[in-house]
Amino acid sequence: MKNILKILSLFIFLLLIIIKYGNTIIVSLEDNNDSISVGDVSSGTMTNGKRLPTSGDNFVTYSYLGSLIGRTHTNSYLKNLILEAYQILRITNPKSCFVYGETSWKNGGYFWPHRTHKNGLSVDFMVPILNENNEPVCLETNVINKWGYALEFDSTGKLDSYQIDFEAIANHIKILNETASKYNLKINRVIFDVNYHPLLDKTNSGKNLINTILFTKFKPWVRHDEHYHIDFEFISN
Repeated sequence: MKNILKILSLFIFLLLIIIKYGNTIIVSLEDNNDSISVGDVSSGTMTNGKRLPTSGDNFVTYSYLGSLIGRTHTNSYLKNLILEAYQILRITNPKSCFVYGETSWKNGGYFWPHRTHKNGLSVDFMVPILNENNEPVCLETNVINKWGYALEFDSTGKLDSYQIDFEAIANHIKILNETASKYNLKINRVIFDVNYHPLLDKTNSGKNLINTILFTKFKPWVRHDEHYHIDFEFISN
């Protein structure tokens, strides 16, 4: 019995190690060939998608397991844009913690339960948050809250002792928009709870952001309060 428990404990330990570091190992083994996105975010595909790093100085995946099984691939150009934006945010928002959500499979295509995310140019970014002391903290994502997607913030962006950091979100979107052309990309649209649009507009970074970038004004099939979904497209398309 003791031997069985030892073997079981070792198995669980190794499994946890694989889940935590597996994506990082796979990322290091990827080739340097560019990705190719075909079609649009709702009906396209992708070739040779690239995995986002599991974590960095100011960002982390929504799920180590999700990243390991391949749910965080993007087009290589978009990957570079995302990572450069995080580097800029280290300077502009040095204390903020950013959590990225789901993106695409390596070769795009159907991506349950999402209606888009099919050509490697869609990204879910979980909302950065502030605690009761107005300090930036990392959003907790786990199996209980469906890796963040089951969290429910109210119309003002509050959830228990947490408050959505609208300034950090506005600056993040602004940086992505301003840097995108460097990678021959542009923001096609942003899906974020319509109640939050005025709150973004009131921030220093968000002034005129709603008028500069297309934010969907309709109510999406899921609320998009705990994350902001961004669709990109190539400028040459």
